[in-house]
Amino acid sequence: MATRYIDSKEAEKNAFTEQASQLPDEIKDQIIEYFENIEERNSKEGIIAKDADWLENAFMAKEQHDLGNQLAGEWVENVGRTIETDSAKEIFKTMKETRFTDWWMNIKKFMAKKLDGTDIIHGNK
Repeated sequence: MATRYIDSKEAEKNAFTEQASQLPDEIKDQIIEYFENIEERNSKEGIIAKDADWLENAFMAKEQHDLGNQLAGEWVENVGRTIETDSAKEIFKTMKETRFTDWWMNIKKFMAKKLDGTDIIHGNK
């Protein structure tokens, strides 16, 4: 709602710059440059970092979508149209093909086996 009344991108940059201003100059200047590279996507590193940021948002929205919030699916699709790198697109594709619980359900199965292959829960190999 606030974006109707203020330039949120400019406000975020101002807030970041103000926070960074407390740092020593050599660190401050580098941090601000990194921030600008990410926000403007004007470097390879900035594009990769922004894709990672968008993917984090997509994963959160995917969880909400898997829990039944159909509107969250729109956000997932928006991220899919925004990311740029091949690696981010591959991660995104895999995310869409799985449920948000798959990663920990597979860990749970792995953790239920002893090193010798014995199933801790059922007692068999």
